[in-house]
Amino acid sequence: MGPDNSVSRSTLVSQTVLFFVARGALFYICRVYLIRSLYKLSPETQFNSAAFTASSPLATPTTPRSPSRSGDNSYFELGKLPAPNVSRPHFRGSTTRWGLGPTSVARSAFALCFSESCSLFLLVMCQAYGIMSARSRYVNWEISLVTLVVLILILIPALQCLFVAYRPNKLDIGVSIPRRLALPFFFFSAYVLILLRIPLVGNSKEMDTLTAALARLSVMGTVVLGTLSGFGAITTAWMFADALGKKRWEGITKQDIASAEHSLTRVRNDLDLRNREAQALELQHTKNTQPRSWGSRFLGAFSGESEATALRREIAGLRALEVEMSRELEHMRARQARIEFSKTLGGRIWNAGGWLFGAYCAFRVLNSATNLLSLFFGIRQYPTSMPADTCIPSPEASCAGISTAPPDLISGALGLLVSLVPGIPLERSEADQVARQISLLLVGCIVLSSIRVVLIGVGKILRVTSRSVLTSLTLLILAQLMGTYLLSTLIQLRTSFPPAYSAGDGTGNALSLFSTLPAFEVFGWIFDAAFLISACITTAWRWLEGRLQGM
Repeated sequence: MGPDNSVSRSTLVSQTVLFFVARGALFYICRVYLIRSLYKLSPETQFNSAAFTASSPLATPTTPRSPSRSGDNSYFELGKLPAPNVSRPHFRGSTTRWGLGPTSVARSAFALCFSESCSLFLLVMCQAYGIMSARSRYVNWEISLVTLVVLILILIPALQCLFVAYRPNKLDIGVSIPRRLALPFFFFSAYVLILLRIPLVGNSKEMDTLTAALARLSVMGTVVLGTLSGFGAITTAWMFADALGKKRWEGITKQDIASAEHSLTRVRNDLDLRNREAQALELQHTKNTQPRSWGSRFLGAFSGESEATALRREIAGLRALEVEMSRELEHMRARQARIEFSKTLGGRIWNAGGWLFGAYCAFRVLNSATNLLSLFFGIRQYPTSMPADTCIPSPEASCAGISTAPPDLISGALGLLVSLVPGIPLERSEADQVARQISLLLVGCIVLSSIRVVLIGVGKILRVTSRSVLTSLTLLILAQLMGTYLLSTLIQLRTSFPPAYSAGDGTGNALSLFSTLPAFEVFGWIFDAAFLISACITTAWRWLEGRLQGM
């Protein structure tokens, strides 16, 4: 149903302008403040280390250098997503001169995705409390929805393809622009072909472009969220199973950490000495610039040059050893901190909650397997097409019970317990809706638990790229996941929010913003299938990893 057209044009324009101001405020807050916090709190996705300087002092084994200290000449950093490197020299004609580098573009895309997602939720709240006219809400809803769909389906994938093939340190002035864009165009074309191959749910002839894009995005987002949920569920359950089983954490003493620090400091000292020797050797070769005969150059190829090559290889080996030893030391410190925290009251409460969450993750796997088996044997049915008419809750008709895909047992039990609380005005018939929202919240927790591992894996795969490009790719992946999850949340809440009612309409017809969203029941079996497949693959991988490590 379309919006009420009785509102004046001036009211529509003024409310739309005010809402655009709110959009701009959300965009500014995210781009300036939230992303800055994200750089500090995100997991480490870059393992590169900077080199020592010639004037850096030698550290002694009795005074080990702290690996978490910032602002000095230490050449590694752990536990944080590094800030983008903005001091790299720019080439003439580069787009970074106008603020269009990878980092700036990725920050803007993330902030825009965040602001439009928040705008959709603001409009839903405006509909629930009768703020703004129905037509203004509908117009701004369409603007935010189209912007978010274009961002997730077209713009962000295109930027990802460009950044994967982007090599800021290997620019060739002689290479033409078509040759530079050939590889990103190939990646994006393959993505578009895969996207168009996603089947549309329902009657595709009656769908407009936005509805078809939302249907494809819902399928793709359901597969992505199901895959991340399956991975996170098995990882979480496996982690707490190890904590409860015979592989319980062993105690790490201060002497163990001191010994590791001593070994790491000796490696750093050796690396610093080799760097000084390499600089001295390079300075010596620079001073000896007199022309030499063919024989001296030939003999020099087997003396000085070979010595420099061997020294460079030794430095590379020491750097790799230093990185591995610093990671191991950081893991030991984190492990000791977890053991000490587990001995406190807060730690025991946290562990108990983690064990319960791990049990829920394991049960979620069994629940998905049961749903698919019930679907296979015809005991339970999911709808295979979207309904022709959109169910909109109203005082005369409720959408409760329209779903043919009930929530899992744990979420259903939690929803039933919430309905029995005396202070919460909730009918027993609305327990399923509350249970689905609880289930969606738990799925979001599982997805968040797996995002860290996914981003670290992306960093390892793309470690050959520059730091700014890797940071930009991380932001784009987070923006895509955030937008997909928030859209899935809106689809789940489709029958839960009260609609706005037209004051001049005596029939009581409701004008709901959710009428443009697909029904969430259609994608239930897709989520269960992706969840179960990802869980099985993750289980096999963790079991094989344990066997190879002799655990």
